[in-house]
Amino acid sequence: MDFQRGFGLYCWLLASSAVLIVAGIAWYIFASNGAQVTDVTAPPDAVRSTSPKAEGSQPGSSTRNLGSSTRAPSTSDAIATFATATTQSRLDDDSQLMNPRLDGWDSEAFNEDAGAQLKKVGKLILQPELRDAAHLSELVTEDFTCAALRPRQLDEAYRDGSTTVRRGLDEAQELTKDVRGTAALAQALAPFDKLLDGNRKPYVKFKVIQVELAAESARTPAYFEVRRVKDGGSVFVTATWHCQWKPSANSLPRLKSIVVENHEEVVVSAPSGTWFADCTQSVLASNKSFREQLMFGTNHWANVIDKTHLMELFSWYGVSVGDTNGDGLEDVYVCQGGGLPNCLFVQNPDGTATDQSTRAGVDWLDLTRTALMVDLDNDDDQDLLIGLPPAVLVMLNDGTGRYQLQRTLTVKHPDIQSITAADYDLDGDLDIYVGIARATGLLSPQSTGEFVFHDANDGGANRLYRNDLAADGHLEFVDVTEQVGLEVHNRRHTLSVAWEDYDNDGDSDIYVANDYGQNCLYRNDAVEGQRRFVEVAAEAGVVDQGPGMSVGWGDYDRDGNMDLYVANMFSSAGNRITRQTQFLNDDNRNLRGVYRRFAKGNTLFAGLGDGKFQEVTGAAVEMGRWAWSSLFADINNDGWQDLLVANGFVTSDGAEDL
Repeated sequence: MDFQRGFGLYCWLLASSAVLIVAGIAWYIFASNGAQVTDVTAPPDAVRSTSPKAEGSQPGSSTRNLGSSTRAPSTSDAIATFATATTQSRLDDDSQLMNPRLDGWDSEAFNEDAGAQLKKVGKLILQPELRDAAHLSELVTEDFTCAALRPRQLDEAYRDGSTTVRRGLDEAQELTKDVRGTAALAQALAPFDKLLDGNRKPYVKFKVIQVELAAESARTPAYFEVRRVKDGGSVFVTATWHCQWKPSANSLPRLKSIVVENHEEVVVSAPSGTWFADCTQSVLASNKSFREQLMFGTNHWANVIDKTHLMELFSWYGVSVGDTNGDGLEDVYVCQGGGLPNCLFVQNPDGTATDQSTRAGVDWLDLTRTALMVDLDNDDDQDLLIGLPPAVLVMLNDGTGRYQLQRTLTVKHPDIQSITAADYDLDGDLDIYVGIARATGLLSPQSTGEFVFHDANDGGANRLYRNDLAADGHLEFVDVTEQVGLEVHNRRHTLSVAWEDYDNDGDSDIYVANDYGQNCLYRNDAVEGQRRFVEVAAEAGVVDQGPGMSVGWGDYDRDGNMDLYVANMFSSAGNRITRQTQFLNDDNRNLRGVYRRFAKGNTLFAGLGDGKFQEVTGAAVEMGRWAWSSLFADINNDGWQDLLVANGFVTSDGAEDL
């Protein structure tokens, strides 16, 4: 297997694996107790939608509808076929290329077989009536032995008013001696019955993260997850199952043994069954923009709106929260794809929210990925920064929730992904840092003509704008990126940025999460009365080479030192493939560890207090799936910082979706 084909298979499987594990956006909460972490599961040519004849305007705003219908397209059960033999032949060739059985990837072929068997085990967990000799004998050998799949001894690790966490003792796991074969598996599955009793269908999932093949045996560590939600509470179970298999040339492999590690059970008591209840409909349903725009996903609008409006299917749109009208209630600004107006939902005293986008003057139709509410002119109201493809709009609040465009900050590279603000120079006003991903197109080549997936430095150039606020309130922003030393490693496809005084010297430093490789930590120093940033990620131990998606700061262990959490992408396929010798040839074998890190998931760094950090490992903080946003917050008001991780990707309504 040469590098190109092996790398191609890795990328394809990484993407498809991530899509397989999600159906939209899910939330995972990692509650921390002490040092332990627990998985509880516009420029001048910009167009606003205020004109009744604005081209490309959408339903729910003051403009006409785009197209004749706002109903989402239906999905047909029929599957069309290709009439052109050439097209079908090309598809067949591609299918064979991705077939591991035909391409020398014996480990991936075995993963498919082992995965099919583990899926049957999951079915037996959910349906005890199927645990007869016929079904069990398909899965295990006659001498199969098994540790308790739900450990008999569970120690309580955490408890509060609504949540209890219990963990199994790994050292206490022993294989059955007196009972073997089908009886051993049936006995090991029985303890799940009472746990999963409820009035809603439980969920069971395995993800094989490694395959080790030998002459007459195989080993597959796999993440195991069970969820059961019922009225009044939920149970979440996670563990790692180490499975030993007996391969067969003519049938699916059979299990020889299972040993459980890192078993954890989280029991939540809540009226809705989970910590959080989806209240979207009750808060927003009265708004036409919600019913006719937000209710339909990106798939729908990408097929309806002309691509010249920059409605991107594979894109991501942020939100910003702040009190726009000074009534003490938080409001939400929602970014949308090109051709749909951005929405400002202003909260009402009864907890509902009303779309005030047009009244506020912020219903821009341009593609918008990020926005930020922040007081730029020190007049005690929330101004608004909006990132459009060509520029950052600076909009000032008049104090009543109405905004006026004060100026545009034009950027050379238009792919704005993140806007953050902090007073880096300690002059009393907030300055703006803009994170940019691509330079132009999808992937802009470097000067050498080669894009380096694991260490790219050819993206758009991030910018720092100093706020020179005059005494009369006049705003002036000056680009000081090069002047303060931020040009170093400044084109690494940035997706997220966060300020924090990590070294406790009284000024704000910057961590930059980058796609395709190394992240950056810029330390803010005072040098001869001037502010200078020094890139110290390697020195501090926080390079975290991988697909950086977001970053959050918080003191999770309450030791007085700021800790760092970086969201990346987890891929079970990537974990498996990067451990195989044929993934890269011998000349590139040093890169195997780099790409393995790309697939491992999120990273938690504990601050040590001396300007350096130590990585905290384990599935409890790493397994964030295809993660996007990540945030430290004390969710249950116990004084400890928890973690929220938003993950997922675009998926369709049809079952044929990857």
